[in-house]
Amino acid sequence: METNNNKSGIYPYISSSARKWKSNTFPSYSLYVANKDFAITYKIKSRPYIKGLLFKDIKDKVLGKSYSLSLVFIENKESKKLNFQYRKKIKPTNVLAFPINKMVGEIFINIDSIRKEHLLFGRSQKNFIAFLYIHALLHLKGYDHSSKMEDAEKKIRILFGLE
Repeated sequence: METNNNKSGIYPYISSSARKWKSNTFPSYSLYVANKDFAITYKIKSRPYIKGLLFKDIKDKVLGKSYSLSLVFIENKESKKLNFQYRKKIKPTNVLAFPINKMVGEIFINIDSIRKEHLLFGRSQKNFIAFLYIHALLHLKGYDHSSKMEDAEKKIRILFGLE
């Protein structure tokens, strides 16, 4: 991750992948900065309804306030590309989490998967985004799929009223 300077101070990092995507591939590219240690990037045609989701607060609770995180919303095409590049799986996935180092990470949430899968989990789209976000945060913290991870996810969802 990198830091970019401009006249109003230092903005959070924009990953190399986000810089690359800023090209004509995604003409509606937007970067929303909540704090110096958290950024949300949209690489999608229509934005999901996420008002009221406390992404930064959840991140701070799970990973700590000094952890720098980039959250990127993508579509199937980019998810499939990343899933193949990093996991050698030839299909899109709903969420990917990449630890860059001990204190920096990046999460990609596939909004196309959210729209298709949320009802299978008995959740609204907004709630399912939070569900996957928490899941990815725990992967960044070092959890593997297990009952211990599921218990930790449930505690966080309850804490933030996302059950």
